Amino acid sequence: MKNIDQKNYTRDYWGSSPDKTLVKIVKKAKKGLVLDIGAGQGRNSLFLAKQGFEVEALDKSKEAIEQLREAAQKKSLPIKAIVADIKDFDFGMDKYWLIITINSLHFMKLSETEAIIRKIKKALVLGGIFYMVVTSTKDPACKRCRENLKAIEKDTFFVPMLSSERHFYTKRELASFLKNFKEVEIFESKARDTHDRPHFHYSLKVIAKK
Repeated sequence: MKNIDQKNYTRDYWGSSPDKTLVKIVKKAKKGLVLDIGAGQGRNSLFLAKQGFEVEALDKSKEAIEQLREAAQKKSLPIKAIVADIKDFDFGMDKYWLIITINSLHFMKLSETEAIIRKIKKALVLGGIFYMVVTSTKDPACKRCRENLKAIEKDTFFVPMLSSERHFYTKRELASFLKNFKEVEIFESKARDTHDRPHFHYSLKVIAKK
């Protein structure tokens, strides 16, 4: 498996361009307070701030948050960058117009994700949008984990090189967590990765409205 060190963001692994689906969502979202969970170096936070949103960016990596703060200060963008673990973060209630978590919630147990999504729903204002991207069970990494690692829960593994759990999702799992949202769209995304030898990654994307 590819070595992605979650504690070292000296290399911008995910690139600097914002998530393509997020760019489309923003066109319909009301301007207001946004929470970016697992913000990393801030490719999506910086984009949102440039579009006129007030952004809170959350990541447990001190290095990533420091880089994000520097970038925001240079461009005079309204981003509050916070070093915190999502499991300990106080989301509050009825605060955010938009909450995003892109390629971050799959780095925990499935049982923990359900509790996080309940908190996210409470933290959204009425009509607010939740956008999430997680890795699908169709991803090649899931097959490798199944073959080489012992499952903690169904399709949840502790990956030594990441020093983290990793869960691979199905549409059914996500739908069960999101049943209390007013509107839910779940769709599959296939993306080509050119690191090492060219291959594809499979993700599930969720757009849910409170």
